[in-house]
Amino acid sequence: MVATSTTIGDVTVPNPEFRFVYDVRLDQYPDHSDNLALAKAYQWTNQQIGRELPSVQVLVSLCDAFEFESKEIENRRVLQATYGHGKSHLALALANFFGQPTGSPEVEAILCGVDHVAPGIAQRLRNFKENRAPYLILRLAGGETDSLSAAVVRGLETALEENPATKDAELGLWFDEALAVLNSFSPEERALTNAYLDAYAADLNLDFGALRATLDVQHRDGRHRQLIHKVVQHVRKVYPHFDAALSPRDLLLKTAAKFCGPDKPFAGILVLFDEFAAFVEAYAKQYGLHTESLPLQSLLDGVSALRQSKQAVFLAFAQQDPDDVAELAMQERGTVQASLNDLKKELTRLPNEGRNPLYSPMEAVLDAYLKQDVAVWDALTPDDSPADNDVIDAVDSVRNFFPLRYTDAAGWTLDQIRVTLAYGCHPLHPLTTALLCSATLRAGTAARTVLSFVKDTMQHYGSRPALASDGRLCWVRPVELVKYYQHQLVSDDAWKRYEDTLRKVTPANIPDAEAILQGMLLYESAGFRPGDTSTTEYPGALAILTGLPRPAVERTLDTLCEVGGYIEKDAVSETYRFWAAGQDGSKVKQTLLDNLAQLKRNSSALQAALKAGLSRAELPQWEEAGFLNTPGGEWAARVILLPREQWSVAQLTEVLKAQNLEANGRLTDAARGYVLLPLAASDADVQHYRQHAAQDLEQALNAFSERQRIPPVVIVLPKKPHEALLNNLLELHVLDELMQQPNLVRNLGEEAVKQRRVALNANFQSAAQALKEELNQAAEWVVPAQQRPGIEDRLRAKKSPRLNHILEASYETVYYRFAPFLGDSPVRQHSIRTAVGMAAVRLYKGSFLDWDEATRPSNLGRARDLYSKVLREGPAASWKVVDTSARVMAPKLPQVKHAWDLLDQAVPAGAEPVRLRSVLLQLLNPPFGYDPYSLGLLFATWYGVNRHQLTVISGKGQKLEPKDWLGNTNDFRQILEHMLHALDIRVSRRDAAGSESRAQDLVTRLRFHDAMTVEEAEKALADLRDFAAAPDATKPQLQDEALEAAKQLEFELKQAIEFEQKIEPAYESLDTTTANFNGIRSLIGLQSLFANPTQAGFPLGRVVPPAQAILPLAQRKVSSKLRQHLTEVSTNLANISSIKGYDLSKQGLATLLNLVAPLGEPDLERRIKDAEQQLEEKHATYSQLEQDAPIREKLTEAKRAATLADLRELLAYFSTAEPQADVTRTAITEAVDKLTSRQHESEQWVVAMQVRAATLTDAQVIKSFEKALDQRTNEFKGTPEAEVLDQLQKQAELATRFVKDLDELRGQKPKTAEALRKVLKDYTSLAAKASNTPAQIERVQQERARLEERFEEQRRAASAKLAELTQRNNSGEGAALLLAELERKLDFLPDEEKAARDTLEKALQRRVTQDKASFAEKAFLDIDNRSEQKALLARLQQLIELQPA
Repeated sequence: MVATSTTIGDVTVPNPEFRFVYDVRLDQYPDHSDNLALAKAYQWTNQQIGRELPSVQVLVSLCDAFEFESKEIENRRVLQATYGHGKSHLALALANFFGQPTGSPEVEAILCGVDHVAPGIAQRLRNFKENRAPYLILRLAGGETDSLSAAVVRGLETALEENPATKDAELGLWFDEALAVLNSFSPEERALTNAYLDAYAADLNLDFGALRATLDVQHRDGRHRQLIHKVVQHVRKVYPHFDAALSPRDLLLKTAAKFCGPDKPFAGILVLFDEFAAFVEAYAKQYGLHTESLPLQSLLDGVSALRQSKQAVFLAFAQQDPDDVAELAMQERGTVQASLNDLKKELTRLPNEGRNPLYSPMEAVLDAYLKQDVAVWDALTPDDSPADNDVIDAVDSVRNFFPLRYTDAAGWTLDQIRVTLAYGCHPLHPLTTALLCSATLRAGTAARTVLSFVKDTMQHYGSRPALASDGRLCWVRPVELVKYYQHQLVSDDAWKRYEDTLRKVTPANIPDAEAILQGMLLYESAGFRPGDTSTTEYPGALAILTGLPRPAVERTLDTLCEVGGYIEKDAVSETYRFWAAGQDGSKVKQTLLDNLAQLKRNSSALQAALKAGLSRAELPQWEEAGFLNTPGGEWAARVILLPREQWSVAQLTEVLKAQNLEANGRLTDAARGYVLLPLAASDADVQHYRQHAAQDLEQALNAFSERQRIPPVVIVLPKKPHEALLNNLLELHVLDELMQQPNLVRNLGEEAVKQRRVALNANFQSAAQALKEELNQAAEWVVPAQQRPGIEDRLRAKKSPRLNHILEASYETVYYRFAPFLGDSPVRQHSIRTAVGMAAVRLYKGSFLDWDEATRPSNLGRARDLYSKVLREGPAASWKVVDTSARVMAPKLPQVKHAWDLLDQAVPAGAEPVRLRSVLLQLLNPPFGYDPYSLGLLFATWYGVNRHQLTVISGKGQKLEPKDWLGNTNDFRQILEHMLHALDIRVSRRDAAGSESRAQDLVTRLRFHDAMTVEEAEKALADLRDFAAAPDATKPQLQDEALEAAKQLEFELKQAIEFEQKIEPAYESLDTTTANFNGIRSLIGLQSLFANPTQAGFPLGRVVPPAQAILPLAQRKVSSKLRQHLTEVSTNLANISSIKGYDLSKQGLATLLNLVAPLGEPDLERRIKDAEQQLEEKHATYSQLEQDAPIREKLTEAKRAATLADLRELLAYFSTAEPQADVTRTAITEAVDKLTSRQHESEQWVVAMQVRAATLTDAQVIKSFEKALDQRTNEFKGTPEAEVLDQLQKQAELATRFVKDLDELRGQKPKTAEALRKVLKDYTSLAAKASNTPAQIERVQQERARLEERFEEQRRAASAKLAELTQRNNSGEGAALLLAELERKLDFLPDEEKAARDTLEKALQRRVTQDKASFAEKAFLDIDNRSEQKALLARLQQLIELQPA
């Protein structure tokens, strides 16, 4: 048994080393006063979920990269985390661990912190540090103004400076060399520099001083490297080549080789790159402008190059993925895709395997910060105890309220939640921890503030009991967050509404009111939603948030809302909320309730309000239904909402309509089907609907004349009352009327009224959504009795049918003779309207021969689908009304045949004209269910098949053609209304007797060769066939003649159609012929076709097709095209690019000539012969170039010539060359000019170097001179100039010895006149050396003159000092001091004054000997050591004190 005195502090204690840090910077390493404290304060975590890395694992991965060489261990890494996750603090901790020596306080503090969360790993890290030198820490940061190359230089120099062993080490970069040269510039050279900068770099705003400043240690930047090179070249006529280009890779390799490894100061290099995303953004915006050297790539390549030796690791910290940052920056800059690809390629040096989110979720941080005693915890929570059950419930609450955050997929299993949130974060309730760590609440609270809450809470709760009296755990409940954070936790508006409510409630002394209001604020701010269980319903959720029993929560909520009106209730969601800030919404609420009660007492006003409200767009109006690939929108069922006040048989009869024609000529606004949802205001209404709905429906359907025409009807019975929906709907109506009374609104409070509207709208939206879900679920439903068996049979396989299933079954039952159609909605799809319009015209005419050509454009895809899927014979579900020869025929699909028979039966042969209104309307209704578009296709097909026997007239007796009722629209609803109302069409069918005379006329006419159009021939052919096949004809001989005439006419009609099909596409193909051999052959064939179709195999009889009229135009067009293409092809063949193409082109032109020869057109032959002449000229030119091949090889060599000997050899060759082609001559001239220029430059360079050799008096200049010689020596091999360069090299060596001798003389510091005379003699000897140049001699003389001048100054000073001492002696000044000065300061006294010095010295010595005090003073001054003088003074003072007074 656990003791009842166990406190929370006995179970959990916070990390004692933890402290709050608000602004950590990587540059605080290593010398900042807070560095050690920050190393101690970092909160390590070791909990990993998914690909994220906790901080301990980051540290381990870096150790692995330094310790093991493996492809699986990446030494270039990126850690991603948003602001506030401690990236900079982690970087600082890593810098201390790797950069500080073993056993240092910083390293020990880090190991202690790791041991707090991962003891086993802490020992492994300690083993890593033992017997291992520190690492050099290269610290970089994004957002800097300097280039990355400059930052690496400065970072390495700083890192070396920080370590005592490398404090004075130099990297030896080009900066030092360049700075030395600029410092040596004379005033004249500096003036030349300024002039050059003004002329060639004015935009940089630099002068000599500013340019030199860029080389100072504190400002070093490589951006002006090339400019400095050019300045030195301009001023001193020599290109300096200051070291190699600034390369981060070379710097890393050089630093590692020099300073890292066994017996060296460092074990390796750790590159820590903070704010890496900021760097990538800036880098991307400048990419391709100033980053040609790709410094990031160079840096990462350097790290990779050191991988095998385990001497370098790169770790970057970023808020976003570098690739995403680069892409966004490039897009803002408007860069082309190629540049973005180049940058992303550079970023691939940071492999995906090395990119991880930094896993520092607040749950893990809190778990690491709070340390529990597992023995005490286990004693508190034994299995099945109240405390254990409390933990289980708490864990479940996390899953219930944060289902998206804490999932198994994210690693948050129930066990993980228990271990981390319940145990690891005790005493925080798991829901408190979840709220602290959720994105919903963290927007206003950074990670550090979260920890401050935990720290303060532990201080407050530590002494409290761990268990309550009922055995459950005493948690820190979520409402404590409101007490601690207050307005930080939520939006200003939410906090103000909470405060206003609390201020009004406080005087009422309602029990637990403040805790309930705090729970409401948390619930709203966290975005919680009520669930279906007792713990997730609103009162249950507040019980968890507050720790209060549920009955107490419910009692307090009811008091606050219903009694006091301090809060309002959402009747739909069963939740509560605050009134708007600064408003007393209870006044508005009461006013609306009073007006609502008045409205309900006025029946007519209530009906009007309901009708208006139920038509709101938020409520369901249509329920889409599709079956057999029907268009869902066209076949949608109309949803009708009927409250109890509007439910009656009469009302049902009015709303359930069939398809009909209104008196105004418009089709009835009837739906394909209906869904009725009775709205119940009470439980009594619910029961009424259940008892009477089916009976009322059957009575209403008795109004249909034919039961077969009843459309699908589904009544969805209500599950529960819709009181909230109806009240909200009516309250909104009342509020709208209230808004018409401005004075009343002002009295109630405009803002309160506005907020009430917002709340009502929100409630109404919720109620409408709930209604939609109830409708879709269709838990209980009623359908017409005659339809029910078929519907139930189709639903037998559905366990829980929803409304869409019921509707589909209803449609299949009712529309059993429906003909399949395309799935598009003609109402919404313009393309299907166009398709039906195009098809109807051809159906009326009886032929689709031109369909492929007419529907070739790409935007007529739906027309092609309509033909191939619905009309043409082939697919199983097609109507099969167009045969394989593209002729219209009677349908073969049974569903369509039913409707076809209905039309045939309606119009018998020989009868009076029949009005079609009733039969067409019948087809719109069940069981057929055609819409205006499919009905339009059916009627057009029926008319097209029977067009020769049908006569169509209007109601006024006017004869009609298809164009009269089709008009110029594709809106078939409008067309159908026009046919049935405005035209009131009637149709009659011709009988057999009338066709006999027609057949006789046609047989007679066909005996003569009279021309006929295609349309006339088709009609005549149909009439002849009909008569020949008529069973009731009385003249068999005439029938035989009609049959023979039909065969002949059919043959001639076929000829005409074939002619049309050949000529018209051939004419249109002229626009698409290509300029090549095939195109020309095609054009020649077309020219023959258009000139003589009969000879081409397309003769004509009496039937004349329309295409015959275009033959003259076609002949002119093909002739023009042929000339155009022939010219283009011939020209292309003549324009060969080398001699290799000659034979093929010559053959091609001969082929063209053979092709056009039969045409007998000289103009065409001339064009080809002109091209042949051009080809021969090209051939001659390329033949000359082929002869010039050896010369052209030499021209190629000239481009690669690298030595002066090569230049001279090539110039000699070209001087005797004899080129054949003009282009070769031109190339030789250009090459000779370039070679001569290069030869001259080389020769002049040698002369310039000879001149420079005479001026070598400075080590830096000599070094530059030797470097220039070394760089170009190979250029002069095999030439006389090579010996000159050897001599110049020797001169440089002599000059080097000269400078060394001169430096040695400069280093001598003569202390006496004699020593000075010896040094001057050495200068004279140096100047007399035979190998010296005049410049060197002058330099020695200058140095000697400066030394002599300094000697003369010292002689004058010695003379003056002697005079001074003599005067002071004469004035009686102390002899000891004067004698000491005389002995020390007259080394350079002129010889002629030494006698006077000796005299003064003897006088002073006599004075000192005669005076004991002076003698002691002189002895004191002879002591050179100041400390010994002070010790002597002390002893003398003691002697004085020992003497008696």
